Amino acid sequence: AGAEPVDDFEPAVGLVFGALPGSAAAAGEVPARHARWNPLSRLDFVSRQAVQGALAGALAILAGKQLSDARYYWAVLAAFVMFTGTATRTETFLKGFNRVVGTFVGLAASIGLAALTAGSTAAVLATICASMFLGFYLIRLSYAYMIFFVTIMVGQLYSVLHEFSPGLLLLRLEETAIGAAVGLLVALLVTPLSTRDTVRTVRNNLLGALHEVLTAAAARLERHPGPPADFDALARDLDHRLYQLALVARPLTRPVLGGTTSPRLRHRLSLYAALTTHGRALAVAMRMPGSCTRHPEGPVAACTALAEAVEELTAAPPGTGRPAAEGPLARADVALFAYTPAAAGERAKDPALRALSHLYHVLCDLAATGSAGPRRLPALPNPTVPRLYRQVRAGIPGETPSG
Repeated sequence: AGAEPVDDFEPAVGLVFGALPGSAAAAGEVPARHARWNPLSRLDFVSRQAVQGALAGALAILAGKQLSDARYYWAVLAAFVMFTGTATRTETFLKGFNRVVGTFVGLAASIGLAALTAGSTAAVLATICASMFLGFYLIRLSYAYMIFFVTIMVGQLYSVLHEFSPGLLLLRLEETAIGAAVGLLVALLVTPLSTRDTVRTVRNNLLGALHEVLTAAAARLERHPGPPADFDALARDLDHRLYQLALVARPLTRPVLGGTTSPRLRHRLSLYAALTTHGRALAVAMRMPGSCTRHPEGPVAACTALAEAVEELTAAPPGTGRPAAEGPLARADVALFAYTPAAAGERAKDPALRALSHLYHVLCDLAATGSAGPRRLPALPNPTVPRLYRQVRAGIPGETPSG
């Protein structure tokens, strides 16, 4: 009461219909493949998807009418739905695959239930209501569950209209398969968007958000003049980036896709989740008064070195086969574990030091996943805090000034 209204409020994370945006929001900045020879690849993401949906719908009409002049709309619907809520070609394939599998399994269940509920309006209505509830309830687990129950519901509706027959449901399966095949063909050939390119872009966004947290923490510990950083907003943005990464990388962890290194990918995703957890802990620690006040130089140097390590990890191309960010991680090692013996017992008590230590270990594991063997950091001298701090600020790693 009595507070001035805030006109320039800007949320840290934008919502879509009250929920976090899906993979399409993360893929908007990712360029499509074949941009050199395909002018459509230069369009923005929404325009590319509009072209894909229109072309897939037109081809589905032509192919579906060859099978049935009256029910070809099932093929059109299957092709169109494949481009709703998806961004990459792998996501599109998985949605079409789940639609065909759900229709196939639901066909058998629908034939059995139609025989059980025949002649009973109450049983038909109860089955329809139950199918609607279960379909929308289980869609979070898999899109195939929703299509399974939708197929049962369609069978019950045709039973009420006295048009039900196994051949009609088989026709629906065939038209759905045609539409899914057309949608997959369009997704692969017309402005395809690589799932791995999207994952790489979203991963870089996550590391960029962590870099902002580390930079703001260093400024907070150094007591830079100016307005303090909003660590709550930084933590929310970090969580949002992790959500997007898990969303766009989910298709690559599915066993249905042969050739994907899902165990290694899952390990890396767990490391990114750990980075987010400890980055959030660091942001929370920066809001506490008196954090790292006894030995601020070491944590400042650690924040600066870890921020540099994050930058090098972002710039490192994937699959290089060698570890990255060795220099910054070695300086962070010295800043955290050798800057003063008195801080060894305080590290477990100080939340900022504890978060920085965890971030250091996770970044070491993340940097080592690109190498063939275990990570070995180069040995560095153990300078005192002011000397190490001057080295980090001057950008001269691993050298101790004389005198």
